[in-house]
Amino acid sequence: MARLCGNPVLSGFCKRLVMTKCNYTCGAIRPVRERSATNVPTSRGLKYLADWMAEAAPDDSDREWSAEIEAMLRDGEIQRIPPDLQAAANDIAQAQLRVRSARRCLRDDPGGAINAAWEAIRLALTAHMLANGLGAKTRRGGFHTATAAYGIAALGPLDPEGDLGRLDEAREQRSAVSYRHATPDRDTAQANLVLAKRVVELVRGELGA
Repeated sequence: MARLCGNPVLSGFCKRLVMTKCNYTCGAIRPVRERSATNVPTSRGLKYLADWMAEAAPDDSDREWSAEIEAMLRDGEIQRIPPDLQAAANDIAQAQLRVRSARRCLRDDPGGAINAAWEAIRLALTAHMLANGLGAKTRRGGFHTATAAYGIAALGPLDPEGDLGRLDEAREQRSAVSYRHATPDRDTAQANLVLAKRVVELVRGELGA
């Protein structure tokens, strides 16, 4: 196969994109938990591919998902959208920044750490959804809940220790601190920071970021 772009760093990725497009066209679709972790670039190469990806974005209407995610689609918690790898990479970068913010806040501002940790989790899970052509529906009180549920459904098989079972608890703790004036404590902030790091690492591994 001839090299698909002039940038040698990106040429291998371009080949994978062509194969991805072919797989979608031929119906050889794998569910989320079986996807390879090699399809998302992480640097400026994305800007060269944005227009191509917009044209090549597949129709996921007949795609096979895990049973948990199919149930979320039926219940209207999440919805199908065009995959957006550039937005996914941007969200992963922002999630990493939030992890650093949570670490800095940990000693003197545990409430800030709890907020930043949840934002890191939310951004990472949103990135995973975007890369897979899914999005949480925007509705009052439901967006963050659906995001946490998606994380457990999509990444749970990659987490044999069961750490992701705390995702909804971390969401609730962030809500309590932000909206109900709960008194934050450092132990909770530390636990949520560890969880945020784990989620970001899992998503980066899944997306090859």
